[in-house]
Amino acid sequence: MKAWIVGDSFGTPCLTTDIWAEGNTNHYNGILPEDNIVQGTEWVKQVVTNLGYEYSILFNLSHPGCSNDYILHNVDWILNNDSFDKEKDMIMIIPTNSSRFMYRSEQRGINKNIFKFVNNRTPHMSTAGSHITGDQVLDEFQAMYRDHDFEFYKSVSAYDKLLAFLTLYDIDYMFCPGFWVGHQLSVIPGYQPQFIDIEFPDYGIGMNADIKHFQQMHDRFFYMNKGMGEGDNIYWDQPISDLYSNHFTDIGNDAYAKAVLDYIESKR
Repeated sequence: MKAWIVGDSFGTPCLTTDIWAEGNTNHYNGILPEDNIVQGTEWVKQVVTNLGYEYSILFNLSHPGCSNDYILHNVDWILNNDSFDKEKDMIMIIPTNSSRFMYRSEQRGINKNIFKFVNNRTPHMSTAGSHITGDQVLDEFQAMYRDHDFEFYKSVSAYDKLLAFLTLYDIDYMFCPGFWVGHQLSVIPGYQPQFIDIEFPDYGIGMNADIKHFQQMHDRFFYMNKGMGEGDNIYWDQPISDLYSNHFTDIGNDAYAKAVLDYIESKR
């Protein structure tokens, strides 16, 4: 019984990012946990193992900053993979922001933009909306001229139909719309998804747990070291979430995993 995981950065293994050292030094006075503490604490691992599934990073296909196109491609790839046991394995699906979209980047070179179904781990085109693209026209187009409400509807509808398919064929799945909960799912008048549960826990549970915990540690540091820069508590200026690959430390992962598991238990 394996768990296959597909999502954006929230579904990736927990590691420090390339700006962690700078942020930990300049903003947190060395109190944030390193890789040897956070590695392997990701909430997705905690949830699936608690539910009795085998977790392996080999079956975690989540990709930072990806679009929903990438996620849907990988779900399809899994269903067409002989290694996926449709009777025993489970797919955890973590949708991303619907404003992200793939576009052909001339800078990457034409050969890198050829779509191949089997090349599932690397998006065949660049993704806008997840980072600064460097192309002012494209960024303006993404921000101003796309119908974001319709793009969101398309994403929700596509996932809802996917979950209907998985339900029809009795394939175990877990849909985790932590990116959507509390705001977006209520802005499609007249449309109600049939299989997407809009009460799923929000990512803010884990992020707020991190902020609260490390704010207390940070304040304690300055209290115990008076004269060493008190009043310089600038943890708000460097989000903790930016310093970890899935946006949580071990504290945030524990808090969010517990919220998800409690939620699952409440639905039984």
